[in-house]
Amino acid sequence: MRFRRGFCVIVGLLIAVGVTATAAAVEMRAPVVPLSFYCALGLPESITVIDRSEYTRVSLVTQVAWVPRYWDASQSIWRGYRAPQPFAQPADADYRWMIYLDLPDGSRRWIMILESLYTPSVYYAYAYTTLTPSTDANGDHYGAHPCRAFVIPAHYMTSLLQRLEPWNG
Repeated sequence: MRFRRGFCVIVGLLIAVGVTATAAAVEMRAPVVPLSFYCALGLPESITVIDRSEYTRVSLVTQVAWVPRYWDASQSIWRGYRAPQPFAQPADADYRWMIYLDLPDGSRRWIMILESLYTPSVYYAYAYTTLTPSTDANGDHYGAHPCRAFVIPAHYMTSLLQRLEPWNG
């Protein structure tokens, strides 16, 4: 009888620890929020990717143009205009790729991707739906403001570029 009782207590503790550990792991993961939740990207019918480093350009009509809509944009890098640096990115972050998404009505959305030598596993993405200059209450011009500025894992771009590779002449 003691064996059973002790066994049941041990099994019960293991289950409780397992459930707690699983719940903690789930809580630690931030929810995935697609870019299309933040920006009115529409349903692009074509995509153009320009790589400033490699001097390449790929343009094609394909559903691959939908891929950026589903990128996780939950990790905002926006700090605000009053911050010493409005966007949380390394000082050496430099523009690498421009992604144009063309909609059936002729309008265009674009995403600018920056890379940094200090953070090779992530890139900094700025998504734009319209090119509207931003100003503060005093009328000071800050340039075009993205609908979302966020961090993406480097593999997002790697995956997108691999999907476009067959058409990259």
